[in-house]
Amino acid sequence: MEAVALDDKLPSPFLDKYEPQKGKADYMFICSPQKWRAHIHFSEQLKMSFHCFDGLCCKVFPQRNDYTIYLVGQYLDGRNAKSGLVLKYLRVGRQVDEAIRSIATQFEDPKKLTAIDLKVELDTTKPEKFKMLKITPCVDGKRMAGKEALLDLKEQIKVFLPNLESSIARPMDEKEFINVCEQNDIDISEFTEEAPAKTTMKKSKIQTPEDEVEPEVEEVEEEPELELSEEEADELMSEIEDEAEIEEVEEKPAPKKTTTKAPKKQKAEDIPELDDAAFDLDSLL
Repeated sequence: MEAVALDDKLPSPFLDKYEPQKGKADYMFICSPQKWRAHIHFSEQLKMSFHCFDGLCCKVFPQRNDYTIYLVGQYLDGRNAKSGLVLKYLRVGRQVDEAIRSIATQFEDPKKLTAIDLKVELDTTKPEKFKMLKITPCVDGKRMAGKEALLDLKEQIKVFLPNLESSIARPMDEKEFINVCEQNDIDISEFTEEAPAKTTMKKSKIQTPEDEVEPEVEEVEEEPELELSEEEADELMSEIEDEAEIEEVEEKPAPKKTTTKAPKKQKAEDIPELDDAAFDLDSLL
């Protein structure tokens, strides 16, 4: 147990999300050589955000938001590294993620994006309720944080990285989801009970004596037997054998079909899920 002063904030194992302030620019740098994908549902009824588990959650709450998560080191005061750094996560949508990627493409190695400072502020050209970010690289193309500040940030990463998923939203499986819905009086029976399959049987027609019809039997005249002499019979057999030799064809095996498998299309970008939240911390230095 750790004692703190009455006016101090209690330490939390969860990582804070970066929240922009209107009319204020913040300076930070991306401090992880990878990013993560998060699929999140938000429920007014449950008063919470929770991670999608690709199951019942999508039936009960169809709306799902897909975010990209970055780890950032934010300067506490302007762009002054001596003021200290605080670790936060940056949650962005597709448009802002594309903007960050376009900055990364300016380098031969995209991981060099972690070596420059970024200016982050609210995009005033977008509706205020969406809190869209405007991210631009600092003109000098440098990262002001030195080795000492980075070592401190590295210790913060060790503490918070294991709880990154829980910091963003509540992890949940189907069993826990059902329990939470029951506790909040949310009826999900229509999504959990499968309707029995309907089976229909055709009614068979009852045959009456009037329907019974005796089949007509056609009389076939018997053909007279063909009588051949011994000479005629031998001549007929030789003709049949000759025809059989002509019709006999040597069967050739059918050529084997060769199929060429189409190469798998490689995705332009493979973003790991949050349960893979781990990387080489020494890459920061």
